[in-house]
Amino acid sequence: GSGYEPLSSWLIWPGVGLMVGGAVVSLAAQARDFLGAVKDLRSVGVSRGGLPRWSLGVAAVACVLAVVLGGMLFGLGVPSMLVVLALLVPLCAVCARGAGQTDVSPVGQVGNLTQVIFGGVRPGELSSNVAAGSVVAGAAAQTGVSLWSLKAGHLLGASASRQLAAQLVGVTVGAVVAVPAYLLLVDTYGLGTAVLPVPAAAQFRAVAEVSVRGLAGLPLYAGWAALVGFTVGALSTLAARSRASRWLPSPVAMGIGFITPAYFAVTLCLGAGMVMLARKWPKTTDAHVSSVGAGALVGESLMGLFVAATTVLSRSA
Repeated sequence: GSGYEPLSSWLIWPGVGLMVGGAVVSLAAQARDFLGAVKDLRSVGVSRGGLPRWSLGVAAVACVLAVVLGGMLFGLGVPSMLVVLALLVPLCAVCARGAGQTDVSPVGQVGNLTQVIFGGVRPGELSSNVAAGSVVAGAAAQTGVSLWSLKAGHLLGASASRQLAAQLVGVTVGAVVAVPAYLLLVDTYGLGTAVLPVPAAAQFRAVAEVSVRGLAGLPLYAGWAALVGFTVGALSTLAARSRASRWLPSPVAMGIGFITPAYFAVTLCLGAGMVMLARKWPKTTDAHVSSVGAGALVGESLMGLFVAATTVLSRSA
């Protein structure tokens, strides 16, 4: 409620420590993917059975737009954006390999890794540090999603070039729809509030503050809390690779629990409990629980947009 923002300014540090600790161990476990990504990049080519030649032109235009928009919107100069793009290619390749092999794409981890690197390139700049990590994380997220979509299309016999064209249409339509919806929600609820706690953004902000300012700017004892959280997250991720995995909670889930208001965690717990009870009818549960959960998410999202729109309209009236 009203006390969420002051409390979250301290709780964010053990929460982020949990997530970063788990992320570091996960990245270390995927060290082979970095080597494999180098081989993937060497073998990249446009072949008759692969992506069409015009995709290279689209990629070049996208890079130019990224450099221009990076300067206009985030204050990232051309040299900084070129550094970001240079990091983006191998890190997206790592995410592609991880998504293809394990169905898990380390999006947040590569974004935070970019922040740490960028903190050394441009020290003392908080907003540009967040922007650099967000650009790489956003591209990495789209890499995994595109890979899964292309794989599904391949299994269904769809043309890769037509899928790519459809995805480009989706990017355009999605930008037209998503940006106004985002601005509407931010104008109504704000960011980092009890209604929109944005835990992933809080993680990026925390990593940026440490990368840029060091530990001196943290709240009292927050550094120790982050260290304890980091240790617990790292040890939990290591232990999850053993038989004890079924008894251990996810460090990411625990970290998000520190950052979000209590009613988010309670709601998630109730939903998981209802699914556990429904396991008495495994066939019905397996067939319908995902659809019910997705419907609940969509329903809440649409209602949230409706409430935000009516709030904005009532202000202007």
